[in-house]
Amino acid sequence: MPLGILSDETNVKSVLAEACARNSCGEIHYSGRGGELRTARIRLLRLEDGVLCTDKPQNIDDGVDLCAGQSITIYFVQDNARLAFDSRVQKLPRLVQLNDRQRVVGMAIRLPDLIRTQQRRRDYRVSVLSLGIHCDATPESEDYCMACDRGAASFSATVCNVSGRGIGLVTPHTRETERACRGRLFLVFSLPGTEEMVTLAQVRHIRVIPERGTLQVGMRFVEMPSPAAAPLRHKLAHFVAHQQRKALRRRR
Repeated sequence: MPLGILSDETNVKSVLAEACARNSCGEIHYSGRGGELRTARIRLLRLEDGVLCTDKPQNIDDGVDLCAGQSITIYFVQDNARLAFDSRVQKLPRLVQLNDRQRVVGMAIRLPDLIRTQQRRRDYRVSVLSLGIHCDATPESEDYCMACDRGAASFSATVCNVSGRGIGLVTPHTRETERACRGRLFLVFSLPGTEEMVTLAQVRHIRVIPERGTLQVGMRFVEMPSPAAAPLRHKLAHFVAHQQRKALRRRR
């Protein structure tokens, strides 16, 4: 599947039809009544006239608070690519015909106009969760670009993976951390063998891990107009390459 955006109606329907044929799993992201991010799991079941039918959204820990007309974003994986599209709930609950004899209680959502696609990462990302690397995160100011919000609460996280372009964090799941992870964050952390690093990163996706009570945050580094930006990228690339060589040696 090519990198980019599928906006042709035929291509969009083709991708969704294939996902339904496989009963692909998906994850819904939507805003709760308090503005917090909420998630639910679904299976993509079938295409009908103007709608995509799924099974009933499930979240065994928090429940599901969806209703007709609500805006949602759905993420799923197909052909090694992560796909996403925006839609609205058309009807919930709704009976969905699986075959000539079987129907299930599910949901109907509007067919999207486009599907965003992203191929495999262009850079190598190494897992570092076992190293216990601490990171402090502070939201960017809403009034001043490239400046910390001095009135916002920082939160602590553990670095789970890192690359030359981005970083993954794991932090306890609270409403405060969820609310903070909606834009750009200043990060302060130290990789083994390096001094403290300070950088700005854009949140690209978040995922709630209910059974662990944690939030997993995927971020992409933001280019900063600072003399320290180039040395930071060099240190990150050097660290990632070193970790990759260590992993390869362990496999031999």
